[in-house]
Amino acid sequence: MRIIICPEKTVGSGTHQVNLVGPGKAVNHKHSFAIMLQSKIMNLKIKTKVAGNYQAVMARFDRALFEALAPRQGEMKIVEFTGSKKGDKVHIRFLKPLKAEWISVITEDATTETEAYFIDEGVQLPFPLSYWRHKHIVRKITEDTCCIIDDITFRGPNALVDLLLYPAIFLGFYPRKKIYRQYFGPAGG
Repeated sequence: MRIIICPEKTVGSGTHQVNLVGPGKAVNHKHSFAIMLQSKIMNLKIKTKVAGNYQAVMARFDRALFEALAPRQGEMKIVEFTGSKKGDKVHIRFLKPLKAEWISVITEDATTETEAYFIDEGVQLPFPLSYWRHKHIVRKITEDTCCIIDDITFRGPNALVDLLLYPAIFLGFYPRKKIYRQYFGPAGG
């Protein structure tokens, strides 16, 4: 989602005016700001440097790490976790504070000379998510240091919900930085 915010002053009145621009429409409101919603897709990237060879770190993206990364707030059960390779499946059942099912399928995985990654895509998502794509990247920095990148693309039912989801997803994933460093070790110097 791209948001452009700019105050516009009306001529002679000294008030501010907003132009909400959507598909095929524009609405003016006084005493506000201009907001242009060009797309509903949101993207969030969180990068964490850790110790270890990038291939060895990627090999440890298993059920034990998945359990370590589970959010501390609420209660959930891992119904199924078959791995991090193409065709594998992750099924989570949230029990508290809200009951919901989350099923993702690994749609792609690869390893190159500089990085390894896999992508999980949501096939059954809890409300209000309507789209989920999470690329887990482990990028080589040196032979014994790498960077884990959580590259998350998501969407809700509308642009307003997308904006509200962004901080919630960020706060849900930011603690992974500390967990990754504890699990793999902090990157040196």
